[in-house]
Amino acid sequence: MVRSTRSSYQTSFSAAILSGLSSDGGLFVPQENPVLKLNQSWLNLSYRQLAVEVLSHYLVEFTLREIETIVDSSYSDEAFPYGETRMDDYSGFSLLRLDQGPTLAFKDMALVMLPHLVQAAKQKEGVAKRIVFLTATSGDTGGAAMAGFRSYEDGYLIVLYPTHGISDIQRRQMHQAETANCRLIPVEGNFDDCQRLVKQAFQEIKIPNTVLSSTNSMNIGRLLPQIVYYVHAYLQVVRSGAITFGDCLDVYVPTGNFGNILAAYYAKNMGVPLGRLIGATNQNDVVHQFIQSGVYDIRRPFTPSLSPAMDILVSSNLERLLFDLYDGSVQDISALMEQLQAKKVYQVSPQVLTRIRETFDSAMVNESATIAAIRRFYAQFHRLIDPHTAVAYGAYLQKQDPSRHALVVSTASPFKFPEAMFQAFGLSRQVPLDVQYHQLESLDPTYADPRAKELYQPQEESKGIMPDRVLALIREMAGEWS
Repeated sequence: MVRSTRSSYQTSFSAAILSGLSSDGGLFVPQENPVLKLNQSWLNLSYRQLAVEVLSHYLVEFTLREIETIVDSSYSDEAFPYGETRMDDYSGFSLLRLDQGPTLAFKDMALVMLPHLVQAAKQKEGVAKRIVFLTATSGDTGGAAMAGFRSYEDGYLIVLYPTHGISDIQRRQMHQAETANCRLIPVEGNFDDCQRLVKQAFQEIKIPNTVLSSTNSMNIGRLLPQIVYYVHAYLQVVRSGAITFGDCLDVYVPTGNFGNILAAYYAKNMGVPLGRLIGATNQNDVVHQFIQSGVYDIRRPFTPSLSPAMDILVSSNLERLLFDLYDGSVQDISALMEQLQAKKVYQVSPQVLTRIRETFDSAMVNESATIAAIRRFYAQFHRLIDPHTAVAYGAYLQKQDPSRHALVVSTASPFKFPEAMFQAFGLSRQVPLDVQYHQLESLDPTYADPRAKELYQPQEESKGIMPDRVLALIREMAGEWS
């Protein structure tokens, strides 16, 4: 069972996956935090076996065979020809590479599974209505959602993205994936505008015989598969010999919407020996300031960066963490969210801040430090890292504990962010796109990939839609499919 963060409403995981967001505006969280019987025999389990084990602790209304089918269909050799994850080990830390999926970004790990979860949930709940999925993206979620849902025949997808808030490669990737049942809306605004419009659509748009849902990490079906790779990563580091089973592993996660690091928190609560969870932010450092002070304050300018997936001021998943730390008090959570809505700021109690600081730490890595981290990593290891990973690596350089091995989470292929790569190495972008690709390939051929090369194709830039027109456009698109 799951419950809302803002009321006593409870429902099944299946129903929560289908609805995405609670009708009271809250997010769904597990009714109970399950605990894994983690032991050394798990070192022999494959990624798929681990996924079945972890998910079975949550999806209790599904049979083991149903979960196995969902996992096998999601992580097929066709979807992940290079393996689900990859671990690169270095002195003092391991780099968890989550760029192996169809869109070369960590969002693939959950979004290839979500359509299969949705279909199984529809059968479980006896839902015959068509589903229209709404997604706000700061870059990678949109592409991964489109890759996951483009062949899904029983639903439709609308992706909102900030026109000038993503990389050119991310934009090309989404437009190349657009189909009759996967549509894009470029919004003249930032990611927070897109996310606000999605939430507003849930509240205001009602279409006969149609269910609105979400593929964002607001949907608990997006969050659960992400827990798996933290369990797998811990076991991989043990297998490498860097730590002994039972030793704590600090984790550095580039964070914007707080979903990825929240998955690490859930894994820790399930019994995985993770130590400090360090949220690494860019100059849009609302989460960093919050972890340090307990004050969440969005009364500040929004600054586009080289790491656009982290250009977020309103981190939705933080609500789930607060619900846990306030021991399930919907009154406290509702009051905090109302303060954020009305005053653009809230402050947690001293007791809750103490609890946050027991598990979490944070660091801010600005633009110059991001470029420096990319250069330093390449100078030391002759490998490229994308700017989001560079933020996590920069945080590691600031906060590393020499007595502990660390896990630095790499979230995407550097080939998806040529702007940062070219700036870091002084290369000119005033060359044809195919030449740009080959320049990056010459720097680090390990990331060369036909899927990345396809993204270096010319494409006209789409004109943005003004925010006040977006809801009408969503209603129009969804109405066409009803």
